[in-house]
Amino acid sequence: MIRVLIVDDDKLARKGLISIVPWADCGMEVVGEAANGAKALDFLEANPVELAVVDLTMPVMTGLEFIEASRERWPELQYVVLSFHEDFQNVQSALRLGTLDYISKMRLEQSDCTEVFRRVGKLLQSKDAPETAPGENGTTSEGWQEIKREWLHFGWLYSADILESLRTQTLALAPSPRQIEHLLVRVHETAGEAYQWSQIPGVPGISGVEEGLGWLEKLGKALTEELIAREDSGNTAVCLLRAAEYIRGHIAEPLSMKAVAQQVNLSRSYFAASFKKATGMTFNHFLRMERVRAARTLLEKGTVPVHDVAQHVGYEDVKYFAQVFTQQVGVTPMEYRARCVGGL
Repeated sequence: MIRVLIVDDDKLARKGLISIVPWADCGMEVVGEAANGAKALDFLEANPVELAVVDLTMPVMTGLEFIEASRERWPELQYVVLSFHEDFQNVQSALRLGTLDYISKMRLEQSDCTEVFRRVGKLLQSKDAPETAPGENGTTSEGWQEIKREWLHFGWLYSADILESLRTQTLALAPSPRQIEHLLVRVHETAGEAYQWSQIPGVPGISGVEEGLGWLEKLGKALTEELIAREDSGNTAVCLLRAAEYIRGHIAEPLSMKAVAQQVNLSRSYFAASFKKATGMTFNHFLRMERVRAARTLLEKGTVPVHDVAQHVGYEDVKYFAQVFTQQVGVTPMEYRARCVGGL
């Protein structure tokens, strides 16, 4: 049995949680309770515990202070936090410290709590808790782990197509709001550290996947604007984002990797390697993708005759343009225009 300690200054909340969860069914046993973080530390000195369920807002020693202090002494101890929705900023801090999950005290219901502790119990028994903690009623597949890695890689900053693809894949996996909140916290933390972004917007509490994806998109736009506006031309990430913007701004012109690399003051070889690492594709692949995207926009608007679209997106050879477009989109430019007109 996994030994559990309940830490909450509200006695009724402690007793309520103890009574509504079928702990044995979750592979757990409540071995103690404490009214604040300091008393919880005293309990841990004399009693072995694998999981602490911690209220974040307590007198004497807050939940976050308790987690930080106990993690130093008992690094194997795991945590689930209790919090009101308005304390979500504290939840974010707790998740960054490695807590497995959280429970909203606004919906302290048997079914919700049981689901959380059954899931946490399986994770602790698998010895893989910190990396694979799934969300409530969400996916636990390798696909979700891969999607999380893609979001944290930030290749989606460089292209609307990459962002759209990642968004579609995320929705297809149907993650839970809890999983999305975990993802937002990780993206927020990574963006701040990787790009030295001191004014990064805080993570909001969200009610659904679409809302979370919308926040990620807004964060990406804000981060891109922040990086491009910086004067530091020696930062590779800044240079690559400026390169992507330069490509989009000069899409009708002949563009070579050497010329774009010169525009952002990078050597051709370093630019090639860095660009592929950042975006997940070669320069030429990225250029074709952006040109086809620009062509789609023109075809959708109907502002340019189909046979002239090629030149507007940098292709002198109309037949070659049609070939590239068809390979990426699955239909010819003429068919794509017809579909757009038919949908008006």
